Amino acid sequence: MNSSLARVFIDDEDLSVRLEAGTWFTNFNNPAVQPSVGTSPMYGTVHFVQTDPSTQARIVYEYNGTEFSAHFRTESGLSVAAFCSLDGQDIVPQKNHSRFICSSNGTVVEGKHQLIVLITAEYTEFDYLEYQTSTAQATGADIVYDGFEQLSKSGDALDFSFLGQALGVYVSWNEGSPDAVPFHLKYTIDDGPALYFTAENPVNYTNPLNEPQLLIQTPHYPLDEHKFHLELLPPTSANQTALNMHSIIVQNSEMTMKRNLTVFPATNQTSPSASPSASGSSISGSTRGPPPVTTGALVGSIFGVIAAIGLPFLILYFVSRRRRSRTQESASKSAFAMCPRSSANDEGLSHVSEKRSSVANSALEDGSALEDGHDDARGYILSLPQLKRGG
Repeated sequence: MNSSLARVFIDDEDLSVRLEAGTWFTNFNNPAVQPSVGTSPMYGTVHFVQTDPSTQARIVYEYNGTEFSAHFRTESGLSVAAFCSLDGQDIVPQKNHSRFICSSNGTVVEGKHQLIVLITAEYTEFDYLEYQTSTAQATGADIVYDGFEQLSKSGDALDFSFLGQALGVYVSWNEGSPDAVPFHLKYTIDDGPALYFTAENPVNYTNPLNEPQLLIQTPHYPLDEHKFHLELLPPTSANQTALNMHSIIVQNSEMTMKRNLTVFPATNQTSPSASPSASGSSISGSTRGPPPVTTGALVGSIFGVIAAIGLPFLILYFVSRRRRSRTQESASKSAFAMCPRSSANDEGLSHVSEKRSSVANSALEDGSALEDGHDDARGYILSLPQLKRGG
């Protein structure tokens, strides 16, 4: 496709797509709950048809632009159970694993065109289509951008400015080992609060399917210029594959805004309820903090916190125990803790605390300890232990 033109994204739910003949059904899948193989459909829905042997189901879409591509899923093996045409000219579909694509061959002159797809298989799913048009024609549409650099080491980042109301970010994967290390990432909009999350590579030799996978679906923002920042965080590993940025869809169409696509990775503030999935999700997120630290740092932090909290209590315990043992030893000899008597020749009593208790000070002021005139009978009260009354 011509990169100088805008690529418009049209989902299978768009009412401008005509689904004719046969019996059509909508299959809803939450793209925020990724299966372990491949990816959920774009925007979470596909249309499938039960064909009638006497008729052929048809998809008809008219657009004003140039080149196009229509994307389908099938369970018919290597065969493509559909016929495609643009303005009456047959187009050979291209098969890729469980998908097939009807796309224009060669240059398509800009103007009004009609795409027709005839479905012959018993079970074929229609996911989405894209076409190119001039920027003026793309006003109020969902626009696809690609050609971004991959993220492969800590510090690699993607900065993307856009005029719109929301973003859908999709990635593709290189084949990795089954024990590949998850990616730790964060993203911000307009330098706001960062959302930290992890993503795992589902593609390896036991699961070779390589399809675009939803990485981020932002909430809605006012229609304005916005800045998107995505960054790969440590830790990284030798067996970690690169994160290939498949495409970014700037969402502005009225239909997409009304659908209120599921925010992903979910946060506590913006997360709607999601349907459970037996296969689980390969991407999870949180706004509560940065990615997990290594085991050594975590253990060191835990011991540091324990030491900081426990050491003061340990010191207080031993000091209290020592004081209690002294008090009990003195109390066993007398109801009052007394210092040893001194002789009249002693010049000083430096071992006696000058901080007498209030009881001792009262006794000295009354002179009761000096009435007999004998200095050698002088005693200094150090402390008055609390006595429990019996009964």
